[in-house]
Amino acid sequence: MGDLKDQLLKAGLIDKTQARDVRREQRRERQEKGVRALENAAREKEAEFRNLREMEARQERERARRQREVEEADERVAQLDQVIENGRVFRDVSGSVKFYFIARSGVIPCLEVSSGAADALRNGTLAIVEKPSSTGKQFVLVNRESALRIKQDAPERIRFFQAG
Repeated sequence: MGDLKDQLLKAGLIDKTQARDVRREQRRERQEKGVRALENAAREKEAEFRNLREMEARQERERARRQREVEEADERVAQLDQVIENGRVFRDVSGSVKFYFIARSGVIPCLEVSSGAADALRNGTLAIVEKPSSTGKQFVLVNRESALRIKQDAPERIRFFQAG
């Protein structure tokens, strides 16, 4: 543009004051574009920073939600184990009657129980539940009240129960 301005000045089509005005206008446009560009860049950085903070906040909320879920699941397992232990029946259950039931894996194990315990299992007074332990799964006898609560909270743990 400077070359065209000089050519127009030499050709006499514009005078020096008009050339000076054109230069001033060009300088003003460059300065304005520079300020605008800086403002745009600042706005973009601000938006990027805001988006980054929002993303970090979302990630933190998601992490906290997952942590709460894990803690709640652990609490449910602990409560369920407590229900099993509180309802566990030890008295007069061992005997020579083999009571077969289906494990979650599809295997058909048996517990050797007394004839009274076998009758109690058949009439729904007792139930067989699965209790995870450090050595694997353990099958225990629990009373009816505990079995009903376990059936409500974790039905997959019930291995045999005549709720009738």
